[in-house]
Amino acid sequence: MLQLDSAKWSKLSHAYGSAADIPDLLKLLRVAGNNDSRQSIINDLWSALCHQGTIYSASIAAVPHISEICRENLENSLESELLLVTCIAIAWLDGQHPETDQALETSYLSSVSELPKLALEKLETTPSEEMTMIAAAIMAVSTSNSELANAYLSLQASLAPKFLDWVMEA
Repeated sequence: MLQLDSAKWSKLSHAYGSAADIPDLLKLLRVAGNNDSRQSIINDLWSALCHQGTIYSASIAAVPHISEICRENLENSLESELLLVTCIAIAWLDGQHPETDQALETSYLSSVSELPKLALEKLETTPSEEMTMIAAAIMAVSTSNSELANAYLSLQASLAPKFLDWVMEA
């Protein structure tokens, strides 16, 4: 995992240019106490790291940190934290591979491989309809099925019967 004090962050990019600001946002997320603060930071991270579905080299470097922060503070973490890393993973599966080095890619892939366990732990800690959809999407990501992951994230209760029919046909 890329250390937050590494000069390499300034060489990585996000939607608005240099990713030199991402370590500070990750540090703020780690200590954010209330939901409003956490959500504001996640919104900033989302805008920079997964802007309109596009991911960047900083996205790959940030996923292990966001996952670790969520894991360390599971009860206070927000569903949107896992949703962000899930959407980055879906973009990766869909062929977006920003230029990074082998160490960043290895760290990213290792973190993504641990998402199913983290999602189930989060679901047990704070069960909700939204977390159920995110957990299902993470399970689809873990089997390299981005189409199914996107379908889970788009699911509305009224569409559930048709969706289950679709899943059973596949």
